Amino acid sequence: MAVGSCLKIGRFSTAFLLTLIISGFVMVGNLHFGTAQSNTPTSTPATTASGGNGTLELTMTLDKTSLSLGESVNLTLTLTNISKQTVSFTHTGLDFDFKVYNGTNNLVYQYSNFLIIPDFTYIVPLPPGEGFSANFTWMQTCNFNEQVTGNPVSPGTYNIVGETGSTYGIQTTPIQLTIVGAPTATPTPTLTLTPSATAPSATAPPTPEFPSVIIIIVTLMAVTVAILFNIKKQSNKS
Repeated sequence: MAVGSCLKIGRFSTAFLLTLIISGFVMVGNLHFGTAQSNTPTSTPATTASGGNGTLELTMTLDKTSLSLGESVNLTLTLTNISKQTVSFTHTGLDFDFKVYNGTNNLVYQYSNFLIIPDFTYIVPLPPGEGFSANFTWMQTCNFNEQVTGNPVSPGTYNIVGETGSTYGIQTTPIQLTIVGAPTATPTPTLTLTPSATAPSATAPPTPEFPSVIIIIVTLMAVTVAILFNIKKQSNKS
């Protein structure tokens, strides 16, 4: 065989060998390493509703809308000057209020009901984009009249509406709440020990994947040696 033919065969064999080796390591990498996946949790935004009069905007924010019976409902009311001019805001003893309606649109709770409200007013400048907030908690009770004040509500669907005091009379759109009954307690199972004369069979440990990598590498090395030996043999004949 001509030297040129041997060199061509040698180049071809070397290229084939390199391709085979690279493919083998890529396959091993895919088998044992795989693709990285992100486990970063996604946050759930709070539920928000708003309303306004063109100058002031009232925003109500709840931390969640699905609750268990007896769980406190936490909300924040924020009043903001959304105009481009400073507003002379009138503070009173009741800047914020909120109401809760049941599924048939009947009032079951109002924050200001039976509340002693201080009788005062004072005016403060509220620049554009600025505002103030207050936090409130509804303990899932009724207070639509004196006879039911403090009584717990029943599971069901409710709508909550944020309000300002009577000076401005701004309301938010309603946010729907779902209140479910408390989960039933599961009885603790009793552990019963039954003697047995036969010992449980041991479970064979899983076969590690590492030896498969060694087999692939050894196979690639053997193929490499065989091809190089063949190339040298052909060169000696030439």
